[in-house]
Amino acid sequence: MAIVLAATTRAPVMSALMVVEMTGQYVLLPVLLPATVLATLVSQRLHPQSVYGLGRDAREPGAMTSAR
Repeated sequence: MAIVLAATTRAPVMSALMVVEMTGQYVLLPVLLPATVLATLVSQRLHPQSVYGLGRDAREPGAMTSAR
């Protein structure tokens, strides 16, 4: 869950801390932090824009073009 959240939001520390706080399993933190950072780096490499950037671009005038 933390890895997917980190990859989509590009916020690895927030993702790891959120999952640790929700589960109460603080022993997972040393494993989650590198995993979320790696997921964020891979996500940035595959798609330069985050999910928030995609939403912002869709709301801008002229961003959505018709295929017709």
